[in-house]
Amino acid sequence: MLSAAVICLALNIYHEARGEPIEGQRAVASVTLNRTLDPRWPSTVCGVVYDPQQFSWTSHPRLSLNPKPSLSH
Repeated sequence: MLSAAVICLALNIYHEARGEPIEGQRAVASVTLNRTLDPRWPSTVCGVVYDPQQFSWTSHPRLSLNPKPSLSH
């Protein structure tokens, strides 16, 4: 089973860079993962992705076709 972190990262890459070449997709992944190491952002991938006003697709609920994954697993 995929972890919530993997799902959140994949969703973020898809929604933020789906039309970009692989370098752009890697950049989104890098930004997301690097933020987990910075105290200004949440320490989890899902926390970073769903932090208010950080990524366009999570800032506009009507644009998000995928609800926030359950973190209970």
